[in-house]
Amino acid sequence: LLIERLNNKVKSSHEAESKLGVRAVGVLPITRAEKGVPIERMYREGNQNAFSESIRTIRSSVLLSGLQSPRKVVLLTSSIPDEGKTTLASNLAFAFAQVKKTLLIEADMRRPKLGRVLGDDGKRPGLSEFVTGQADAGKCIFEIAGSDLHVMVAGRVPPNPLELISSPQF
Repeated sequence: LLIERLNNKVKSSHEAESKLGVRAVGVLPITRAEKGVPIERMYREGNQNAFSESIRTIRSSVLLSGLQSPRKVVLLTSSIPDEGKTTLASNLAFAFAQVKKTLLIEADMRRPKLGRVLGDDGKRPGLSEFVTGQADAGKCIFEIAGSDLHVMVAGRVPPNPLELISSPQF
């Protein structure tokens, strides 16, 4: 009983909603990547129906939440590493790209991962080069073949990521 009482982890989406006072737009099931398919591409290339349906539910929730004034930007963040931001962002971007042209911008300036899992060779300039003026947007953005998804990776890791993100140019 004491261990249960001291455990302050959120155990369900209902508990998170009540503690934070906001409604969850969706919940992703815990799943494993299929052989040969990175989890960040599971929506597009995988065979996980429950996972894909959860991504579609989140996409629909975001679209429906902006009926009066459609949203043009969706930001994903969290307070700790390894919570699945890249997984959700890339799969949600694939889902949005089925509906309309979509640009996915990776702003993880400490541990960028998106380029590797989406097929970038690592030589392309990205957000850091765009913000510092070393490259224009056209050179930083690439298209995922067979989709309306365009991606701008983080680019070269800057010496001080916080400075770059909080700069006026950003």
